[in-house]
Amino acid sequence: MKTRQVLMLVLPLLVLLGGCSPDGFVRRGVRYCIDGDGAVVIARRGIPYRGEVVIPDSITYNFKVYAVKGIGDEAFAHSRVTAVTLPATIEQVGVRAFAGCTQLRALHCQMSDPVEVDSTAFKELNPELITLYVPMGSGTAYENTPCWRQLHIDEEGTPTATTLPDGPDEPDEPSDSTAQP
Repeated sequence: MKTRQVLMLVLPLLVLLGGCSPDGFVRRGVRYCIDGDGAVVIARRGIPYRGEVVIPDSITYNFKVYAVKGIGDEAFAHSRVTAVTLPATIEQVGVRAFAGCTQLRALHCQMSDPVEVDSTAFKELNPELITLYVPMGSGTAYENTPCWRQLHIDEEGTPTATTLPDGPDEPDEPSDSTAQP
């Protein structure tokens, strides 16, 4: 009976957290959590993201390399980002991921095929002011995909994402940290 009670308390918490630890860790000004075999970008505590943010295709945590597979729920919400580069490894963009990012003007997507984006990802901002840069030859696919099609789409060469070198864990939120590498 106690096992069932514990499960009833723990399962909703796991669903709420999406499998990610709420604590996370910081690499080069970007906060991540590990979710299974990949990493997910999550919101920063206290200091919002600002300026240009380049998400690498992989990060190293505890001497293991993880592909960056997602942008978590409200990861950049109400932050002061002006541009974000998403690597080709991204598979999903979460609920209200960019909601209220009124300074956001450019998203550089390295994914050739549009990925799943929650319908609330771009709430509380003017999507017409944001240019979505996509790899050459993928503009039509993005134009035919809900959520992405509301942005101004422009094809470009793919910016290069890099793998961050392994190093000591950074404090959760350095006091003078920005999201710029």
